[in-house]
Amino acid sequence: MDRTDWILVCDYDSTFEADTIQRLMTAALVSGYDAVAPLQTKRDEGMPMFTPEGHDGSIGQVQLANEWFEAVIQPVDSAHFGCTLIRSAALKRTPAPWFLGTPRPDGHWGDAPPGETVHRVDPDIYFWKNFKKAGNKLGIAPQVAIGHAELKLTWPGRDLKPVYQSPSQYWAKGGNRPPEAWGSREHGEASLDQT
Repeated sequence: MDRTDWILVCDYDSTFEADTIQRLMTAALVSGYDAVAPLQTKRDEGMPMFTPEGHDGSIGQVQLANEWFEAVIQPVDSAHFGCTLIRSAALKRTPAPWFLGTPRPDGHWGDAPPGETVHRVDPDIYFWKNFKKAGNKLGIAPQVAIGHAELKLTWPGRDLKPVYQSPSQYWAKGGNRPPEAWGSREHGEASLDQT
């Protein structure tokens, strides 16, 4: 960290255009922020991956005015690491440990049941809370967006044309292929669990 002013953090499943880094760096330098991330959405829910500054942390949608997205940068309480520029000096100010997750009080890592006010803290959210507590500024550059690659399952259909399924759909169906896929129980083909 002593040999560079900025560190670029990229996830393996982030996709972005050639000028994305330049646009992020411009937003960082113009704004004076210590970390800048582009807009990125979660794969399954399609929700943006950030927490607006001052949000209470409850799970669910947050309504933001259209003007919010027109700014060069907006302050946030958390972001992602998909393609994020972080000032080296800001990392030095951030106390260790940087990443520390804690489960809900009942020991579970899933989302809290409705009405429960204490949530788990994922390691990345812990990092951003600690980062900001150290006096660092975190922002989203709403004019810069990146993609979030997703694995896709391709099954042969009854007509042998491809039938697509996301991994989350596969697991939500109990680890079963879609009904229109060749060999599905709905079509009477043999499967391992038939008795």
